Amino acid sequence: MMQHILVIDDSRDILDLFRDILEAEGYEVSLAESVPTNVRDLDPPHPNLVILDYRFGKQQEIWQFMQSMENCRATASIPLILCSTDLQVVDNLEDYVERKHIPVVYKPFDIDELALTVHQTITPRLASYGP
Repeated sequence: MMQHILVIDDSRDILDLFRDILEAEGYEVSLAESVPTNVRDLDPPHPNLVILDYRFGKQQEIWQFMQSMENCRATASIPLILCSTDLQVVDNLEDYVERKHIPVVYKPFDIDELALTVHQTITPRLASYGP
């Protein structure tokens, strides 16, 4: 079964880049240009991974989305990867990110680094469903 990744970023160019990279790695990819206001509105409803752009000016909205994912039974086990251009913005979440084992990929990113981070993040979840 193909693993499905939802990428949320406000830049169409970045979304297209993610799609190209991740599809070449064998993943099915859905794209969203904005953070859903309700985690029950995720499309697809149960992705294997969410890659979320953490950007300046949208911290509160993104923080609320992350908290909603964590607090909703249907989405609590979906792993996240944060992606950002701003080291200082992500530093504000350092304790939370470390405690929740959420990887951070900084833009501009290395394609091989992104692919490895995705694989390492999605694999433990899939292994837990094995025989």
